Amino acid sequence: MGLSLVAAVWLIGVCLVQQWPELPEQPLLVAAVLVTLGFGVMCLRAARIRLLGACLISLSLALTWSTALALWRLADALPDHEDDKVTRVKVLVADLPAQSDNGVRFTGVLEDAQAHGLPQRAMIFWPQACTGDCAAAIEPGQRWRMALRFRQPHGRMNFAGFDTEGWLFQQGIRASASVRGTPKWLGHASAWQPSMAIERLRSHIRKRLQRLLGDQRERNVLVALAIGDQQGVSQEDWQIFNLTGITHLVSISGSHVTLIAALGAWVVSSMYRRLRWRGRLLMERWPQRLVFVWAAGVLAFLYCLLAGWGVPAQRTFFMLAAGAIGLSARVPLTGYQAVFLAGVAMTLLDPWAVLSTGFWLSFGAMMLLVMLAQQLGVLSGRPRTRARAAYEAFVAGAKLQWIMTLAITPVTVYLFQQLSVAGLLANAWAIPWITFVATPLALLTAGLCLLPIADAWLVHLAWLAHAALWFSLEPVRWLAQFEWLSFEVHAIGVWELALGVAGVVCAMCLPPWRTRWLAWLLLLPSVSTTPTRPDVGHWSMTAFDVGQGSAILIQTRTQNLLFDTGWRYDQRDAVQAVILPELKALGVKHLDRVVISHPDMDHVGGLDRLLATRSVGQLIGSGLNRPDAQACGASQQWSVDGVRFSFIHPSDQCGEQVLAGLERNRCSCVLLVSGQWHRALLTGDIDQTVEAQLVGEIEQAIDVVLVAHHGSKTSSSQPWIDRLQAKHAVIQAGAYNRYGHPDESVVARWQAAASTVWQSQKDGAVSFESSAAGLQVVSARAKRKRYWHRHPARRPDIE
Repeated sequence: MGLSLVAAVWLIGVCLVQQWPELPEQPLLVAAVLVTLGFGVMCLRAARIRLLGACLISLSLALTWSTALALWRLADALPDHEDDKVTRVKVLVADLPAQSDNGVRFTGVLEDAQAHGLPQRAMIFWPQACTGDCAAAIEPGQRWRMALRFRQPHGRMNFAGFDTEGWLFQQGIRASASVRGTPKWLGHASAWQPSMAIERLRSHIRKRLQRLLGDQRERNVLVALAIGDQQGVSQEDWQIFNLTGITHLVSISGSHVTLIAALGAWVVSSMYRRLRWRGRLLMERWPQRLVFVWAAGVLAFLYCLLAGWGVPAQRTFFMLAAGAIGLSARVPLTGYQAVFLAGVAMTLLDPWAVLSTGFWLSFGAMMLLVMLAQQLGVLSGRPRTRARAAYEAFVAGAKLQWIMTLAITPVTVYLFQQLSVAGLLANAWAIPWITFVATPLALLTAGLCLLPIADAWLVHLAWLAHAALWFSLEPVRWLAQFEWLSFEVHAIGVWELALGVAGVVCAMCLPPWRTRWLAWLLLLPSVSTTPTRPDVGHWSMTAFDVGQGSAILIQTRTQNLLFDTGWRYDQRDAVQAVILPELKALGVKHLDRVVISHPDMDHVGGLDRLLATRSVGQLIGSGLNRPDAQACGASQQWSVDGVRFSFIHPSDQCGEQVLAGLERNRCSCVLLVSGQWHRALLTGDIDQTVEAQLVGEIEQAIDVVLVAHHGSKTSSSQPWIDRLQAKHAVIQAGAYNRYGHPDESVVARWQAAASTVWQSQKDGAVSFESSAAGLQVVSARAKRKRYWHRHPARRPDIE
């Protein structure tokens, strides 16, 4: 109990540091740590509070260690004077390249970083690197001389969804860069580096598996299953895996590492049992079980390196290491202690591991498995025959996996806003097939890829592994087609998650008693709560951070309106990347109206995917030329829940000929939202000519205005700004966009008019809540601010 508690306090300290919006000043931190450490040492001298002292010391050490590493990583940053500038450097390809957006993306180590004042690692994008399979031409360990345009890490920031800057910081990547000109190849790294050797092995396995399998359906999933390289798995596949809850089966998990380690250790221990030294069996000197445990640990470590050193793999290795050390030192460790010590070891090496959802899913699942395994007798030491023990282990493992599928329900709701009945059926089918058939075949094929075996012989085994994986996943894809087997729920808070987890633990782990089933009622808040909505006459507005594009959600008491759908590039669009996760988090399943201001691709790009994934009551827009769309016009208006919506532009002069030409920005739909207390104006891409026409249409001051054309200098004339008298001006534009939006003079004019200017590339998404208490404003960067974020976040305010 004491060791587990001390380790848990360490993890709490590490988590606290990663939640800080800013790192504390060093003198203040040193003083707080010294006081806590001193009090902890004093408590150690008293027997009754010795455990408290150990916990305080653990907490102070965790805070100090995590903060020191954070300061060290923050210091390895791209200076402001190098931002968006081109520098010629030598680059070492440090990981498996991934094909992305007509180019190749990889992590590069800058060999002469210190001489140029650059960070050690950067995420490098090489556009048009080659034709065909670009990622196959660039390999880990290659050295290049490149002209790179460096930029500070930046990602879209919304109220839900992925924190790109946090992920880059966790990986130690402190800059992004794009290749300019033609790089010069300098050969492979001369000095032998273990990390490069491992990455080359992974690259060799990936290329050979891809060559053996050709264009087979499950090729990229098989590669992910074998070496942990998930870059080639399609977004559609990930959606199916998340929907059916089998993501843990199609990536390198603890079960994969345990399987490899157990099989290898069994072979080693079987051989060891027959070895002799000076006439005596070696097992008489060193116990066979000790050799088995250490062999399992070494093999697990080697396989974890080959599999990419992911969080679940690390957790399994450190648990095996803890068990081996405890057995060697004759210090018995409980399952809980092994799990907590593995967590401490991981966070010692990488305190940012706690930012990964995989960390909590892996350790949470392992804690529950240990708890249930002890109750089922899997870990008990009662005597059994080998056959009986194997049978009981198989049955217990199946039961544990099935129970885990049920137990992760509140976590799935918290992370993915998804509750899937299909997940129960999918896991029941996929767990035995993938764990005991597809995975061993995939790992065997990957291992043989390293040997000089002709493809003509190895292709048969690769085909068999692919067939096993296809047989495992095809029923899962079939189940995912039934929409009624899954449904979305809105984002829940930490308290709902805690209640759900407590309900699962109590229902499964308490001693049998008649009313134990009541514990399941604790799951109800996580699946049945409804999101808050504005009152009658009130409205809320969320300007999403979609990059270089526009998308705004207006909500009233009962209805939802989406104004524009953002961009589309090739197969990617803003709806999939940003809008759908935000709608899921808000619990928005139906859009009563979708308004497309005009048919530019940065405003209409995500419309097709939106219509395919959300039900839409009415589609309104300018220049859509769709049979299911209604044209917007200055005479249209309607009222919903005490809020009036009215188009004040375009006029009848906007015809098809105008919309097909370069002047179609002037025919953007301009929507005025008038609630009981506040007014908002959404302007599309109108220019100063249209603004001059609409000045007379504005009868009252505007509280929130969407600055036209992303802050272009062709809009936001001084008479328009003076007439609106807007308290808040929102500019939606992407960081480092090629158009130079927003123009500095435009921002200055709005600020001179006493308007608070919110820019998506600096503030992220911005939310406005109109009510009798005032207009409450909060930005995503203020709400989700962490010490690694680049831009200073403004505090929320109420006017």
